[in-house]
Amino acid sequence: MSHNLTDYPDYTLPIVVIGTVTVTGSVTVSGAVTVTGTVAVSGTVTVSGIVSISGSVTVTGTVAISGSVTITGTVAISGTVTITGAVTITSGAVTITTVGGTNIVIDKLVQGAHLERRSILANDENKTPPADPSNTVTETGYIGKFFPRGCRGNLDNIHVYCKRTDTGTAVFSFHPYPGAGEIFTVTITPGASYDWVYGYVRKFWNYDSMFINLKSRDADVSIGVDSGSPPDILLSADSGATWYGVNFRLHVRLGLHGETVGDLPISGTVNTIQIPNATTARQYQVLNVPHTSELLDTIQYGSGELIIAIFVVENDNSRSCLRPRIYCDGNSILPFDLPFVEWHHIVGVTTAEGINFGLYDETNHEYSIIVVLPLDFKRSIQIGFYNEHATDTLQGFVGYTYKKIA
Repeated sequence: MSHNLTDYPDYTLPIVVIGTVTVTGSVTVSGAVTVTGTVAVSGTVTVSGIVSISGSVTVTGTVAISGSVTITGTVAISGTVTITGAVTITSGAVTITTVGGTNIVIDKLVQGAHLERRSILANDENKTPPADPSNTVTETGYIGKFFPRGCRGNLDNIHVYCKRTDTGTAVFSFHPYPGAGEIFTVTITPGASYDWVYGYVRKFWNYDSMFINLKSRDADVSIGVDSGSPPDILLSADSGATWYGVNFRLHVRLGLHGETVGDLPISGTVNTIQIPNATTARQYQVLNVPHTSELLDTIQYGSGELIIAIFVVENDNSRSCLRPRIYCDGNSILPFDLPFVEWHHIVGVTTAEGINFGLYDETNHEYSIIVVLPLDFKRSIQIGFYNEHATDTLQGFVGYTYKKIA
């Protein structure tokens, strides 16, 4: 049976329809509308109340709703939709197709985006930890707290809940993600009893995620943790190559100034800028390498690129027994593990880029290998020698220049 709604003027009771509703004109309803079936409207729909539809809705015109809308099915609207209230979409997708230069405006990314925002990055509900936490950090070097999103801004400070019994300190390093090279470090000096201790950072962090690693701590320093949810400690047992979660939270907070409002994933053509980096030279280092042992220069933590490395020896024993070595992130990268004299048979003396001898003077016993290769590293660069002599300590020299992400 079909009815003309104009036969029922000024309907003020709830309307329940089972079947198909076709409306040509305007509909004004004060109350609730429940439809099981298909709704097709050509005109204007104004509803003050609750609309529940199980089926498909096709509207050509304007829809203005003050209230709640629950639709199970497909909605196709050609026109303008104005909703005053909340819209919740559960287990569904939202697809927006624009044509002819139509803009998509997401209010969160626009409104107030020019204003400076300040916040505390924390994962402890801002609770005050116990005066003497039952759990403390026992590891050091490759353990930290990971913030996966929303970290871009000016890092003003780090807060650590800690204490010390002597004069010890703790050093925290900052990384874009676990396993990436450090960008900088901050030293914390605890007090004699547990409390939140500030360390000033005051550097801009240009990444969306952040990993705060407890790089080192003296034995008298204790740092609190708890077993609250969600846990956020990540730990590495293989010098940062792999990481796994531990069911504790590290008592570390960050003060963030100039926080960005939000980020959107983007596909297509993107304009990018080069990540800022600094060029650093490691001056001539003297390495006295024990027999049948390896000795490497101080590890340079961080991410970057090796520009040039120079190995020098000044006697024939060293020429015959010292093997130059370079490690990027713990991986040996030279194609041969040989002493100077064997390298000379392979590469000779040239001035070309690559691996060559800058000097091979058998009269004065002076020899140098120059490595000019773009060698990238994510966590560390190590340069030194292995001494294959059975009994003697031998001397060699190293120097190198590299770029490091600042």
